[in-house]
Amino acid sequence: MEHVLEEVLGVTSRLSAENADQTFDAIAERLAEPGFRPLALLDSLHIEILATTDAADDPLASHARLAADGYGERVVPTFRPDAVVNLDRPDWLASVRAMGERAGVDIVNYATYIEAIESRRAAFVAAGARATDHGHLYAETAPLSPTQADRMLQAALAGKVDAASARIFAGHMLTEMARMSCEDGLVMQLHPGVLRDYDARVFAERGPDVGYDIPIPIDHAKALRPLLNLYGHDPRLTLVLFTVDEDVFGRELAPLAGSTPRCASVPHGGSSIRPMRCAASVTPSPTPPASTTRPGSSTTPGRSCRSPPVTTWPGASTRATWRGWSPSIGCPSRRRPRRPSTLPTRSPAPSTRPSPADPDWKSAP
Repeated sequence: MEHVLEEVLGVTSRLSAENADQTFDAIAERLAEPGFRPLALLDSLHIEILATTDAADDPLASHARLAADGYGERVVPTFRPDAVVNLDRPDWLASVRAMGERAGVDIVNYATYIEAIESRRAAFVAAGARATDHGHLYAETAPLSPTQADRMLQAALAGKVDAASARIFAGHMLTEMARMSCEDGLVMQLHPGVLRDYDARVFAERGPDVGYDIPIPIDHAKALRPLLNLYGHDPRLTLVLFTVDEDVFGRELAPLAGSTPRCASVPHGGSSIRPMRCAASVTPSPTPPASTTRPGSSTTPGRSCRSPPVTTWPGASTRATWRGWSPSIGCPSRRRPRRPSTLPTRSPAPSTRPSPADPDWKSAP
């Protein structure tokens, strides 16, 4: 924030109650300049790539216009299917119908439902997408048989769904999304265990997903085990796990990432990254709506799940910062170097143990 205020927005005076209105007006005037338009900031802030978060039924018309203007490789979509996989959402049926219309598929059963999702994922890949994004409350990934999944979906299409069935179906769809990522190369990003829209007044005034994300206790290790047992060894999958709870990271996600072949953990505060298929990252809470992209080094974006070479970076605890690094963007951080310690140094006390050079050292106690 200090860098943004001083070097980007030109605020040089110390903030106070006396100059708050004046500072606000100065910032508003600066943001109205042509150089602060979104596309202009891509160049002035050296932003290599920017990913939006888009619903499964999004027409991606804005991305088509950006691609026509030469920004197709710098502004990319991210597939966010939450609205069509959580059966108990109030807007689920409308979202599924809209997705089917966009995909040109009449969704009447589980088979056509999967067909529509795969069609939309293909459209996102064609538009330059690198990743999917999944914000589930729980992390269960137990797969269902096609018959079981079809029965639950048919009930939901008929308006008959309960919370338990919706939770089971959502977990099954996470495993299905992992299968699809193995096939189309999209990085799979998952951030479970967050109770969203916690403040009822803010939700009523401003709508969903504007903050107040509170972590809840869930068992990540057992919940993710079915998915990782099925696809955790598949070199085509890149799975990035986010959490807003540092205790969860240290207790579950870091060991989980370390126990999966070719995985790396991303601890709070920074570390090193190895070629990976599953990564764990800590994201500060509350989490603002932000989109990320894939950590690939492929020459064909969105087509391969190969990961970056060994790198060390500071500041990896933030998901999206100015020129920051995240497991799914892969940009180097521009964090200021740490100040040298001002603590006094203390010389070690002289040893009282006898030296081997002393002829009597063997007889010493």
